[in-house]
Amino acid sequence: MKQPYVAIAAGTAVAVGAVLLVASVRPEALSVGRIARVEDFGAYWAGTVVNLSGENAYDPNNLAPLQRAIEPDRPAPLPAWSPPWTLAVFTPLAGLPFPAARWVWLIIQLGTIFGTLTALWRIYNGSSEHLSIAWTIGLLWYPTLQTLGLGQHSSLVLLGVVGWLAGLSAGRPVLAGALLAVVLVKPQNWHLVGSLVAIWAIRTRAWPMIAGVIGGSLVLTAVAAVPNPFVFEQYREALTARPPSEMIPPTLGTLLRLAFGPERFWLAFVPAVGAQVWGVWYYFVNRHHWIWADRLPILLLVSFMTSPYGWVYDQILFLVPLAHVFATATARRPKTVAPMLLGATGITTVCLVMNAAKYQEFTFVWLAPLTLVLYFWGTRLAKRTVLTHV
Repeated sequence: MKQPYVAIAAGTAVAVGAVLLVASVRPEALSVGRIARVEDFGAYWAGTVVNLSGENAYDPNNLAPLQRAIEPDRPAPLPAWSPPWTLAVFTPLAGLPFPAARWVWLIIQLGTIFGTLTALWRIYNGSSEHLSIAWTIGLLWYPTLQTLGLGQHSSLVLLGVVGWLAGLSAGRPVLAGALLAVVLVKPQNWHLVGSLVAIWAIRTRAWPMIAGVIGGSLVLTAVAAVPNPFVFEQYREALTARPPSEMIPPTLGTLLRLAFGPERFWLAFVPAVGAQVWGVWYYFVNRHHWIWADRLPILLLVSFMTSPYGWVYDQILFLVPLAHVFATATARRPKTVAPMLLGATGITTVCLVMNAAKYQEFTFVWLAPLTLVLYFWGTRLAKRTVLTHV
């Protein structure tokens, strides 16, 4: 495909236009299947509507009427736990009826995933004729399917990370920084990389990129706070009154809590502290030959594994290391691509079976460490030189 970005943008625009047309002519046709359920997107759509009215988006009593209008039999409202910058991103969708907003968001997610995978494929020197491999692995990856199914906004973090990396690669640091600000919607999964970006930016005097980050952050803050100046205080109060300490995410910190007592919530932060120490050491050891495209995959894997709070759908960020491995394999060891795709399909199949059997989220704790191991294995396998006869 010669112009994949044009094709992705055109396809996304046409699909969004079709949804808006149906919404104006026969809106009931959009309320089908899981679209008619609240799930994660519904929580943030409702929260955004509440915030735009100047009310507290983190008060379950304010969310309940909107969510019951979507799903009348819903016993309790689903809270919106992400920070107010998330509400800023969803603001353009708040003016649409929920079914139309849900469809539009799904289309935007697909466009975002295809666009970011295209950018990653180019960053890692994947050949254009094999771009379909990147798209295939993206849609085969279980966290991608979960993100799309729930309408989760983890795809925005992927957009921010890849957009930042692509902006740096293209020599556009201000744009890179502005896109990086999007990761504020889920900062906990970026904790290690964020610290190293800050150290790197100050050390290398990347002031234009820093200006972009500040500018993007201010825009998101303004969009969230202008209709409701107290939104950040309300978020802080919600975390204080209803902390997520009772949740059991699939992270190393959770393993420590289960081993030494779930009531010791502070144990969830121990791996993050250790990762920060390791990360600073890792950066300064490699600072003289630091290339973000090469270092980012492993840092993203470690960052999620040591995050105090993160879910399976957040592992859509692992498309970065997966794109790195598959692009390298396609160029150097093409015969390994099919077995690697089969392996990814096997992992997703196991996850789908576990999901169908209603296993708890924590039981997916193996997925991130396994991805880390497979990343190292795949990288070494793909980089082996192949002897040829001259």
